Amino acid sequence: MKNILLILLLVAGLATAAQQTVTYMQYNLLNYGNFTSYCTSSNNNQDAKDQYLKTILNHIQPDILAVNEVGRNSANATRLLNQVLNSNTYGVAYKRADITNYANSEIINLFFYNQDKLELASQSVAQSILRDINIYTLYAIDEGLKTGDTTFLTCITGHLKAGSGGSDAQVRATMTENLMNYLEWNEISGGILFSGDMNVYSDDETAVTNLVNHPDPLVRFYDPIDKMGDWNNSSYYAGVHTQSTHADYSGCAASGGLDDRFDFIFINKSINDGLHGVEYVEGSYTAVGNDSNHFNKSITDAPTNTSVPAEVLEALYANSDHLPVTLEMEITIESSIHDYQPKYPVLSLVNPVKENLLLTIYADDTYTIDIQLITIQGKQIIQLSKTILPGETRLTATLPPLPEGVYVITSRTSNGKFFSEKIIIQ
Repeated sequence: MKNILLILLLVAGLATAAQQTVTYMQYNLLNYGNFTSYCTSSNNNQDAKDQYLKTILNHIQPDILAVNEVGRNSANATRLLNQVLNSNTYGVAYKRADITNYANSEIINLFFYNQDKLELASQSVAQSILRDINIYTLYAIDEGLKTGDTTFLTCITGHLKAGSGGSDAQVRATMTENLMNYLEWNEISGGILFSGDMNVYSDDETAVTNLVNHPDPLVRFYDPIDKMGDWNNSSYYAGVHTQSTHADYSGCAASGGLDDRFDFIFINKSINDGLHGVEYVEGSYTAVGNDSNHFNKSITDAPTNTSVPAEVLEALYANSDHLPVTLEMEITIESSIHDYQPKYPVLSLVNPVKENLLLTIYADDTYTIDIQLITIQGKQIIQLSKTILPGETRLTATLPPLPEGVYVITSRTSNGKFFSEKIIIQ
């Protein structure tokens, strides 16, 4: 393993950056496999939901799927993976993260990912009041060599407290406060997104301000479509509402038509600005099945909703009272493919590393370079920002006491060159 890493590092200066597009999907499945007095095996039949989900997934073809409102029994997770996601017709093989339920809730979150593009590095729970908020750190796989686990993405999903009362809003506020404290205390950095059924009514709710007004700009979240406001029952936000797909009460699905923006994918500055190899694709954020013409209506009401094929629209209506939200990200991957015309500056380093991090940078001009040493879980250890002059520059950074193991060093230069590689600290 060490020899392989050393070879990769020796040719890192001659690496070329590969890119791949990843589609992220967030969806509330409306009591999938969780039968209640109002959501029964008749009006929320699991066999029927499986077929609806297949239709929806075949249309969206996500690389990452985060879902809420799945019954806590592990058989539901297994069923979703084997009988729904991995019976698709578009050729993607999915893996699933482990189930957690520290909150002991009847409904849980689940997380699936395209195993040909991504691998799970770690997972944790940020908070467990009412329901778990789950954190998953993925790394991208180089499709050319199947060895390029170099770019990291942290995905968070949660299902906040429902209800319009003051006590409901307070629970939502506590849940997001706990999340932000977890991110700050654990110094989680790099590309981070937070998706879920937030159950919020406007951007002045404390649950939202905790996310978007956090004092640390690197921890703070942003709305990719910049549609913050008083979403509840406002026709101005008709194009971003995600609940309810039903105007009339069905016994299980909520009624009232599309009049709330409950489902979100928030991104941090790193993803918004493409700072760590993951960048939001402008204009890709979508509330699937919302054509902007069904405020306070069912999505199947007149006028005819042509935003998705008819069979997909019917599946969205029948499967859940929420619409899924999706976005796309471009992930930059460093591939160890020889290139005889490298893009400067070129960075190399001594590996394995003991007390000091020793880097050599070769430049053909003056650049600014930002360097980070992070754990495999994404926690930042060192951050350096230097101006590099033409020629050879050597940098030395003294490491704090660290456990032995594999770490990741990344850098980005002012001309857009991105470098990321594993190192061994002894």
